[in-house]
Amino acid sequence: MNLLNTNNGSYLFDPGNDNLVLKRNGKFSSVYIGYQLPEKNKVVIKVMNPALNNDAPSIIRFHKEALKSFEHPDLQKTIDAYNDETGYYLIKEYIDGQTLSQIVYQQRITDIDFYCRVFIKVLKIIEVLNDKEIFHCDIRLENILLLNKQGSNETDFDSLQVVLLDLGLAKIPETFNKRELQPFSFVYSPPEQVLNYGELINKTTDQYSVAICMYECITATKPFMNENPEVVMHLQLNTKLLPHKNIPEPLFKVLLHATEKEKLPLPPSQLSEEQLINYLKSGQQKRYESATAFKHAILNAMDEMEKQKSTNNTKGFWAKLFGK
Repeated sequence: MNLLNTNNGSYLFDPGNDNLVLKRNGKFSSVYIGYQLPEKNKVVIKVMNPALNNDAPSIIRFHKEALKSFEHPDLQKTIDAYNDETGYYLIKEYIDGQTLSQIVYQQRITDIDFYCRVFIKVLKIIEVLNDKEIFHCDIRLENILLLNKQGSNETDFDSLQVVLLDLGLAKIPETFNKRELQPFSFVYSPPEQVLNYGELINKTTDQYSVAICMYECITATKPFMNENPEVVMHLQLNTKLLPHKNIPEPLFKVLLHATEKEKLPLPPSQLSEEQLINYLKSGQQKRYESATAFKHAILNAMDEMEKQKSTNNTKGFWAKLFGK
């Protein structure tokens, strides 16, 4: 059991207890369930990978993540941040819920209407971030948490709260015009992130990632997957979403619109910076102009799917009645 004493509090955590490990030996950090003293309230303790303790970009990322927390009921709060000779530590609010990854791959929920409503809530959170000129830049199933406000484990939508985790890679106003080497998520990130054009990140960047997440939730399949990471990057840069039997056409059109990209005629290394920027901007301009527009498009698709369902049910009734 480790005791961490910061300037603001004391925390216990046990890296050796697998039951208290949320993520072990990640590229950037390990994440544990800990306890804030003296009350022993649960917290999340994020410990930067010790191999990065002298890595300037990682240290900058740590400090930026510590500063990006602000009060909002649907965003995980940062409680404390600390570093000493033993390492770098972030202490965050513990939220007892399930990630969308757990919902999709463990509970095996396939209800399209359920996921549409979940992501409408996600887009509402993104609207709040965008109003503050913040872009999340790391939206994936593991960073979307679902919890029941009434303490039930059931996924009853009326009492379900959606919380967005991890602002560690978020783009904030003071970095808008800076190009810095930033990690990105395989599959979920749009071309402007894959090619590291941070100055081009805007409101359409997160909506791209949201659409990829919706696709995965409904199909239980990641698009653009391949064993070779270079092939995955190529697919992220150039390939549009492919239709899937689980996604009704009205909703697929919405996801396709949100993930628009301009296919590159040549490998990025063979294009000038000006050409690359033009292609990236062209793709972005074809997406929805805001999270609000994306949200309304999902609502319209839900209405259209409901009408189609009603029509199909009516046809089915008459076919049964007349034996056709």
